[in-house]
Amino acid sequence: MTQLVSQQLERVRSWVVARFGLELPQDRLGEVGEEVVQLLRRKGHGNLEAGLDWLEQVPTNAGELSGVVQALTVNETYFFRGVEHLHALRDAILPELRAREPRRLSILCAGCASGEEPYTIGMFLREAMTDFADWNVSVLGIDVNRTMIERARKGSYRQWSLRATPEPFQHQYFSARGQEFQIDRARLSEVRFEPRNLAAPDDGFWQSNRFDVVFCRNVLMYFAPEKSQEIVGYFGRSLAEPGWLFLGHAETLRGMTSSFQLCHTGDAFYYRNGADGAVERDPARETLPFELPTTYPTAVSRPPREQRRAAASARVARSDRFIPTHSPSRPAFSAALDLLRAERFTEALAVTRELRLHAEDDIDTLLLLAVLLTNRNEHAEAEQICRQLLALDDLHAGAHYLLALCREQAGDPEAAIDHDRTAIYLDASFAMPHLHLGLLAKRRGDLPLSRRELASALALLEREEEARLLLFGGGFTRAALRQLCRAELTRGARKA
Repeated sequence: MTQLVSQQLERVRSWVVARFGLELPQDRLGEVGEEVVQLLRRKGHGNLEAGLDWLEQVPTNAGELSGVVQALTVNETYFFRGVEHLHALRDAILPELRAREPRRLSILCAGCASGEEPYTIGMFLREAMTDFADWNVSVLGIDVNRTMIERARKGSYRQWSLRATPEPFQHQYFSARGQEFQIDRARLSEVRFEPRNLAAPDDGFWQSNRFDVVFCRNVLMYFAPEKSQEIVGYFGRSLAEPGWLFLGHAETLRGMTSSFQLCHTGDAFYYRNGADGAVERDPARETLPFELPTTYPTAVSRPPREQRRAAASARVARSDRFIPTHSPSRPAFSAALDLLRAERFTEALAVTRELRLHAEDDIDTLLLLAVLLTNRNEHAEAEQICRQLLALDDLHAGAHYLLALCREQAGDPEAAIDHDRTAIYLDASFAMPHLHLGLLAKRRGDLPLSRRELASALALLEREEEARLLLFGGGFTRAALRQLCRAELTRGARKA
C-alpha cells in the first residue's frame, strides 16, 4: 500500500477534527497518516479511498484505533505537576465544600493520560484532610487513549514520573519493583479510570451536579476552538453550583463562555461557577507536615493579592488592553505602529520619543518605546523603560517579557527565566514568553521544561493576535515562529 497523498491526508485531518475534535498541525499529520496506513494494511484495505471510507465508520472506542489515537495524543505528565492548583483546592475550595451536607468531593481529571494527575490528587487529599474518612471522595480520570488508561489502572511508573514527588509521598504510596515504582492502588481506592472521548456528546455521562471540581489542564489547547467551547459547556453542565474548573497555565476561557468567574488563590488562577461570593481562608486549616514543591519563581516579587485578583478577573472580560492599536484620535501613534510594521525602526523610534515628551506616563507609548529599543539592541534603555512601565502597572505581562529579553542579553539567564514565568503567570495565553522560556530551558539542558514550553508556544501562536505578534514577534511572521518551535522540538526529541 502506498503512502497517503496530500488530498487523503487532508481527509484524515478532517476525520480527526470531526471524530476527536483535535487540531492536527502539519508537523504531526504525517505521523498520524502513517498510523492510518498501517491500520488499513492490517485490515486488508488495498484501496486507500475505500479504506478511508471504512475508517470514517469505525466507532471511536474501537480497539483497532488504538495506534492512531496513540499518535494523536500528547502524554507528557508527572506526579505533583502544578501543585499551586492543589494548594487552591485545599485553601479555598475545601472550606466552602465543608458547608455542604453530605460532605461529597467528586473530581474529574479530563485528559488524564497515564494517571499521574488523579493519583496525585488522591494522595494530596488524603494527607491534607484530617477528616478525609468523613467524606465521600471520588477522583475519576478519563482519556481517549485506551493504552494510557490501562497503564493508569496498572499504576506502575518509572522514576522519571516521580521526579517532583516529595519523598514522604514516595515512601507512603509507592513500592519499588525492579526499575519501576508501583503505586498503592488499594490505598487509593477512590481513584478510578475509564476511556472516554471528550469531544463526543454523552448526556448520560455529563449529568447535572455530577462533579464538584474538574481538572482539564493542558488539554483544551489541542482542540479546535469550536470543540473547546463545546467541552467547556459539558463541564458547566455537569458541575455542581458552585463548582470549580482548573485549566493549564497556557489556557483561558476568554471568548468561550461567561458562565464562569476567574478566581485567584496564592499562585493559582482557576474558574468558579454558581453564585458570586468569596470564602475567607480558614486560619485553622490543615497543613502538611512537609513542603510541596512550587512551579513558580520566588525571585520576582508579587503584587498584592487583591490587586492581582482584580486584574485577573478583568482579563477574562476583555482582549489584552496592553496591545496598542490604531486610533483616529492618535494619528502619531498609529504612524509609529505603521513604521514598526515596515521595519523602519529608526523613524518609528523618533516618532515614539516625540510622543513620550507629551505623555510621559502613557502605558501604550512606553510599551512601544521599549519594543523599539529592544529591536535595536539598546537593551539598557529598554530595561529602564520597562521598569518605568511596571512602576505604573506591575501586572504588565508584555513588560516582563521584554525584561526577560533584556536580562538574557545582560548575561542574567536566571532573571530572564523569572520574568518569562511572571509574564506567563500574568497572561497564560501570551505565546512569546513560552517560546523564550523553552529556548532558555533547552540551553540549560532542561529538556522536559523546554518541550513543554515550546509545545505551548506552538499551540498559542496559532491564535495569537496580530497586534501582539507585531510588537513582540521580533519581526518574524506567525508561520516563521511556529516553524521555529517545531524545529526546536524536533531537535530536542533527537537529543532525548
